[in-house]
Amino acid sequence: ATAVRRRLIYISTFFSLLSLVFTILVLLGNMYDYPVLNRIYFLKLDLSNLIPTYVPNYVLINSIAQSLGLRDFYQVGLWGYCEGYNDKGVTWCAKPRNWYWFDPVEIITQQLLKGAKIALPKNIEKPLELAQGASYWMFVSWIVGAVFTLLSVCGGWVAIYARWAAGCTGAVVGVAMGCTTIGAAMATTIYSLFRSTFEKAPGVTVSGILGEEMFIYMWMAAGFNMAAFVLHCGMCCC
Repeated sequence: ATAVRRRLIYISTFFSLLSLVFTILVLLGNMYDYPVLNRIYFLKLDLSNLIPTYVPNYVLINSIAQSLGLRDFYQVGLWGYCEGYNDKGVTWCAKPRNWYWFDPVEIITQQLLKGAKIALPKNIEKPLELAQGASYWMFVSWIVGAVFTLLSVCGGWVAIYARWAAGCTGAVVGVAMGCTTIGAAMATTIYSLFRSTFEKAPGVTVSGILGEEMFIYMWMAAGFNMAAFVLHCGMCCC
């Protein structure tokens, strides 16, 4: 390999390594109740002020809602969701599941005591249908993206010694870039729609908070894979 090509390979492999680190953080986010991991989530639904402040005795009604089985918040990751209280933090995380999709209506309904009911957004059905299908492909995108990003890191060193290997590695990096970008775009769309649906629902006050750390890690993973792919394309001229 020429000196320029060798330099480009080193830089692109380093970018792939950085992408792998961020991808792993996305995969592990909100998976278990650990101090670092439970801060990495796609969406956090805050139900602590479920009843609007203009309703008489709203503080009392909200405390009654908690006594009926509701938690203060629910937050979702790639493999499941966690729940907790504002004064205690996360108290429990669901067992990680493949192909997980977030259904807040089912979770809230199951946790309410028998016979208890609360008002939920009437237009939630369409976002739920979208989330069910899209979450499957989002999950696949991140898993495949993680595998191909790892292969990109390993293949980068082989590419130093053979031009054909550089071409193969470039194709692998391209797949990694495509999968992580698709996964990040789908997550952004799904959970932005969820947040908008709940926050605009009349009669209830549900705060939807997009996980800043998760979204930074997602797009950093996609961005570094994109940078690595551009460098591999540049190697064709070296």
